[in-house]
Amino acid sequence: MTIAVKIGGGVDVGMACGKATRGATTSKTIPVMEISLNGVTLDEVHENGKGIKYSGNFLTLGDESYENVEFKGRGNFSWAADKKSYGIKFTRKVNLLGMGKSKKWVLIPNSVDDSLMRNDLAYYLMDLITGGYQFRGNFVELKIDGGSLGLYYLIRAMNIGKEAVDLRDPMGILVELDNIYCQKEEKYWVTGDGDCLTIKDAVKDDGVDNIMESFVMDFNILEVAASENNYSDVVRIADIYSFAEYFVISELTANQDAYVSSWFLYKDGIDDKIHAGLAWDFDGAFGNRNWGDWAEEFYAPTVIMARFDDNIGSVKITNLMRNLIRMPEFKEIVRQIFIAKIVCQKEEILDYIDKQSELIADMAYFDARLWGKGDFYEEISYLKWWITKRIEFLEQIL
Repeated sequence: MTIAVKIGGGVDVGMACGKATRGATTSKTIPVMEISLNGVTLDEVHENGKGIKYSGNFLTLGDESYENVEFKGRGNFSWAADKKSYGIKFTRKVNLLGMGKSKKWVLIPNSVDDSLMRNDLAYYLMDLITGGYQFRGNFVELKIDGGSLGLYYLIRAMNIGKEAVDLRDPMGILVELDNIYCQKEEKYWVTGDGDCLTIKDAVKDDGVDNIMESFVMDFNILEVAASENNYSDVVRIADIYSFAEYFVISELTANQDAYVSSWFLYKDGIDDKIHAGLAWDFDGAFGNRNWGDWAEEFYAPTVIMARFDDNIGSVKITNLMRNLIRMPEFKEIVRQIFIAKIVCQKEEILDYIDKQSELIADMAYFDARLWGKGDFYEEISYLKWWITKRIEFLEQIL
């Protein structure tokens, strides 16, 4: 079994500083992606609603061109914004901008992020944490039917694939925990503790409901074991290092979706453990969206760092991570990962922000004028201050 996104699996993380496998984008210019829609206008796509698939479109990116590309609107919160998110699907797997092969790609608008780089920064941090995170994107200028829509973040869709979540077993499955939108799906499963799970992707479609039932059964055992402080059962069911990695990225970024939505988990067959080291959707993180001036305000400033509220309005926050961090064994793994992969790299992280912001600055100001965003450099300055304070805060309580 090979899991491209996984590095843990019982390896002693030690205290040595890690190094990112890939730093800032080396290109000095932003690539342009141009899409010519077939028989439909972008206004009609918006009016018809998300999820409707339009085929026969033409796409160019750099020197490469592609025919019969499928185009659709996507997203939940992001679809309601003026600057919308889109999905594209090719007739075969393609390697765009050296990011690995995939049929399905996502164009993220970062519509609520004046820095436009919170998602990119989060995936860079995940690269540090895991030693090679597969879901890294690239900035592009998006043009549709000749009109520029500004700066987008192009990334492979979260799915099963050799260069993504590399599952090989016929009963391999990729699952999303989504307590916000899950029950709007055609099929969903609710755990004993009330968390809502959906199938994101599977190696084989045959018998996938039965595979999902087995996954939910194991997840129920994990929830109970964590609530009862039964660490031996936890590590029997879960790849604990991947859960620790997810905890570090969630707490480091103070992601408002953490433990609530867009949390992807997977198993490569019935006998595999549950893996959790997948990160997605950070445009509202890093102190964005008016969560407060201080880095620690979004989470309780105690040794139990996961969200302290029982819910957000009517939306349930999973208890799993809150229970896991109460376990000294789990907290020690989290501490070691945080020190080795983040604290040791603090200056490199700030340098990455500087280099990426320099790369996208011109397009960011164009994007701000186009969509009515705030001052780009002011937001970058805030972002650097915020991540510095957040690291200092977590150093104190881990």
